[in-house]
Amino acid sequence: MRRSSISVKPLRLIPDWELVGPVLLGWSPRCGRPGLTSGVHNGLRDHLRASGREARFAAPVVSAGAIGPNFVQAPSLKDIWLRDFCGVPALDEAGEPCMAKFRYRPSYLPLAEAEDGDAAAHELATALKLPVQDVHLILDGGNLTHDGRGTAICTTRILDDNRPTAERELRELLRRSCGINKLVILPEEPGDATGHIDGMVRFLSPTVVLVGSYPATYKEGHCFMDGVAECVREQLGPEYRVLRLPNDHPEDVLYEGIPSAVGNRVNFLRAGMLCMMPAYGTPGDGQAMAVLRAAIEGLDVCAIDGCTRLARTGGVLNCMSWVAP
Repeated sequence: MRRSSISVKPLRLIPDWELVGPVLLGWSPRCGRPGLTSGVHNGLRDHLRASGREARFAAPVVSAGAIGPNFVQAPSLKDIWLRDFCGVPALDEAGEPCMAKFRYRPSYLPLAEAEDGDAAAHELATALKLPVQDVHLILDGGNLTHDGRGTAICTTRILDDNRPTAERELRELLRRSCGINKLVILPEEPGDATGHIDGMVRFLSPTVVLVGSYPATYKEGHCFMDGVAECVREQLGPEYRVLRLPNDHPEDVLYEGIPSAVGNRVNFLRAGMLCMMPAYGTPGDGQAMAVLRAAIEGLDVCAIDGCTRLARTGGVLNCMSWVAP
């Protein structure tokens, strides 16, 4: 694996709809979660294969009976949330695929666990033969969504994690290193310990943005997400179409201090023109599928059933995956 600091010419971050490489899915027996993810893994793998995509499982140790081309070994891997510590798929100044690696130092994790995540990302990059380009900024992958053309959205967690660095310096660093010329910074969703954007807002295409919505019966969340949608419209302007994706009323459940993500559908897994949406067996599933299918012509949308147990640990499909360039 080649590793270097950012060169003079910025990287180009690759948006979800342009990613053509294998889809990595987190699989970690050390964290005791295979039982939570086995059904989800099977659903994702089957849909990926049907669309001609490759699914590979990221694991710390590959047992003798499981060794095969669909496993990628990362000895430091302690958890399944690949999206957050694996950086962002990108193209370097020569147009070659690479991993744009931000520093993984989330405030909600002990330092040792964060360091394991950093190490696992480099191990996975080595296994995938991807060079790593370091970006000297603290940022979880789950707190960045972008359009591939220089516009990105994150939450105020980026400011908190990088203090005392001034906001203008953060914006300039992202411009010089990753070609992000416009950064929209939104408030964190109340009660979300991670401060991530990928359960709130996602770019679906270069001109379409999805913003989650809650039922009116959940007044606090409903009003908050309406405010987020209005802010996105104002910040991005008429060039972008803002659609609302229905979520269910959230559970009042914590797992290791992280709130349940049950009912969240914004945290879908996107790989090229395939969109795999978490499903919970409620009427909102069908409503959200209809929004996604109508949003982009030719988008292959499928529901991944059985996500409730996984979501109860605080994340869903985007969180537990990473798509290689």
